[in-house]
Amino acid sequence: MSDGRHTVAAMPESPADRAILEQRARQLARLHEQGDLDAERRLYVRFRLGPAEHYGIPYEYCEGVVPAAMIASVPCTRAFVRGVINHRGEMLAVLDLKQLLHIDGDACGEPQVILVRDQAVTAGIYVDEIIGSDEYIPSQLAAPLPTDSTINLDYIKGIYQGRVAVLDPVAILGDPAITENHATESVD
Repeated sequence: MSDGRHTVAAMPESPADRAILEQRARQLARLHEQGDLDAERRLYVRFRLGPAEHYGIPYEYCEGVVPAAMIASVPCTRAFVRGVINHRGEMLAVLDLKQLLHIDGDACGEPQVILVRDQAVTAGIYVDEIIGSDEYIPSQLAAPLPTDSTINLDYIKGIYQGRVAVLDPVAILGDPAITENHATESVD
């Protein structure tokens, strides 16, 4: 193509560059045939709980990240409620996933709060350290395995590449054990 001033080539002209493009096209075609090139690729925030366990929350549920220092503790709450934060004038509960998932270990790293939402609820999820972001393919998630501790397996969408448990925020935020009011009666 020529616009009168510059000549722009739509395809590379060197045989080496064309060979690279042809190789990439063959790889993409092979991935597509194997189902690995999936339109369902999803991004997730990867984080750590405890000394070594990695988890992820799909981006479609994430509203943002705030420092854990913003958490105000609330007396007489259940063990899995870390406290509350004021986010843009709204008080949000902060859930401690280590309590919900029965994970032992001290926090190491820089604790953060990931703000998550489903259609009805927005809350904070306390994590020991945010590692970064990655993408997963839902069809490649392995089923979570039951453990000796009694965690709710509905909280986990699946295990990605044998190392990251991708969580289901809708199941977590909608669990009646979390949403029901368990106020204690006063003793006279």
